[in-house]
Amino acid sequence: MSLDTLLEEARTNEAKLARLQTMEFRFLDAASLESLCEAIVEDYRETFGLTVVTLFLFDWDGALSRFLQEAEIRERSGVHVVQAAQAEQLTTLCSDRPWLGEFEERLHRRHFPVSRHGLKSVALLPLSRRGKHIGLLAFGSDDVSRFDPELGTEFLQRLTAIVAICVENSLNFERLRQLGLRDPLTHLFNRRYFLERLLQAMNVAMRSEQPIGCIYTDLDFFKKINDTYGHPAGDVVLCETARRISRELRIGEVVARMGGEEFAVMLVGATLADAVVVAERIRDSMAEMPFNLPGNKRIRVALSGGVAAWQAELAPASMQAVDELLGRADRALLKAKQEGRNRIVADA
Repeated sequence: MSLDTLLEEARTNEAKLARLQTMEFRFLDAASLESLCEAIVEDYRETFGLTVVTLFLFDWDGALSRFLQEAEIRERSGVHVVQAAQAEQLTTLCSDRPWLGEFEERLHRRHFPVSRHGLKSVALLPLSRRGKHIGLLAFGSDDVSRFDPELGTEFLQRLTAIVAICVENSLNFERLRQLGLRDPLTHLFNRRYFLERLLQAMNVAMRSEQPIGCIYTDLDFFKKINDTYGHPAGDVVLCETARRISRELRIGEVVARMGGEEFAVMLVGATLADAVVVAERIRDSMAEMPFNLPGNKRIRVALSGGVAAWQAELAPASMQAVDELLGRADRALLKAKQEGRNRIVADA
């Protein structure tokens, strides 16, 4: 190998290392799991001229999927949460170290589930922390020589180590953030989260011109339950109420404990009439069967609710609009109480 060739190779590696360091700083500086995923599957692909980048996050026990759903983090293009069986299939070729080679449909269709058109070479990079696979990166290129198995993998091994650390840290940070946004008794989101989420939803709904329905509920005669059966029984009622309300909602619909025996629900895309239907369904779920209390006691628990809806053309997104929407739902709830409880009243 001539001196000129060696110098050219050294310059190429230096430039590659500089780009890699820039991306590493981008990963380390990501403010959230969502922004980290964007940097990995989009920014890295553009910076290094790849055809496709896929990031898999492994959910070995089902907890990750539930966590991401609760955190309102959805799978995006190029990011996939996979269960144990599929995770094992994905790492068959690259259990201990990166795998580089030509693209073969039979071997690699799982690694590129959305698009495989034009792929000629592939790099499969296992993400591991403390001896356990937490995910996998799959790079695809239309250049058949891009990921030659004879090439060294030092750059790729360094990259996978950084990405694995960043993914683990982002997940841990998101879990800690959620702890401050949850009610410790019912494990529902708390009032602070609900207000923030409602404002975010309004900002998004303004662009899509969608309405937002809001349900504000309160347990009827809850103080009497505490006084008669004790506070532990009251806690059981609150937890079961949280479960029954959550059961009636779809993915993307948010329920929070607002304080005491009050719960609120946000329904993106729901008109006032739509929200009333959901509220009645929740009320029915409370009445359909008694609540089991400590000491083999069973009681009936009723719920009253007020319903209101927001439209962007009537009130632009703002904290004032959030407060007004909740205020209207709360006043409708008060009317339901005054009219005899165990009923749903819509905002006039």
